[in-house]
Amino acid sequence: MTDYSDLRALRVTRKQEIAREIHLFELCAPDGAQLPAFTAGAHLPIQVPSGAMRQYSLCSDPQDTGRYQIAVKREAAGRGGSVSLVDGVQVGDTLMTGHPQNQFALNDKARSFILVGGGIGITPMMAMLRQLQADGLRPFKLYYLSRDAESTAFMEDLRSPELASHVVIHHDHGDPARSFDLWKIFEKVVSGTHVYCCGPKGLMDGVRDMTGHWPDSA
Repeated sequence: MTDYSDLRALRVTRKQEIAREIHLFELCAPDGAQLPAFTAGAHLPIQVPSGAMRQYSLCSDPQDTGRYQIAVKREAAGRGGSVSLVDGVQVGDTLMTGHPQNQFALNDKARSFILVGGGIGITPMMAMLRQLQADGLRPFKLYYLSRDAESTAFMEDLRSPELASHVVIHHDHGDPARSFDLWKIFEKVVSGTHVYCCGPKGLMDGVRDMTGHWPDSA
């Protein structure tokens, strides 16, 4: 069970809608101090205004310990955490947060990476891209699948010169017939490559099925 007894207050210094129903929140220490370091794939426990504790993937650069960034999709039919956060928090407010925790870390022994993000599942992938780009040691490719351009977060970042060659963005416009063919990516096992996927259950189930012949360790 996660221990939330040691919470700290962070101030919201930025709130911006970066795609349809997706809001970026930037959190900083009220006194401007550096924040605890985190690694790509980590999440941050946050107490939303309703009092519930929720966990959101950190999408900011792990090298920047002056701030944390999360991106939250307002899910009207969800459990209420995203609605409470998006509707109830403004710049200048404080939020109680835990320490970053990582159960989705990049494997140190992997020689290259295939990243698959669907919808709001792009959030941990952004930190991974930034870490891998900064390290400059291991090849990586991101496949970002979303409904349309308006629902695609971080478009400007992903089309930047330093990342564009590592990223494929695909829109299906809600039509299953226009879904991206991931099988061509996973049909052949690539030794030393590790696969990371975050997104809707259907996407994760599909990637799991298409990588059934890959080593479990990958």
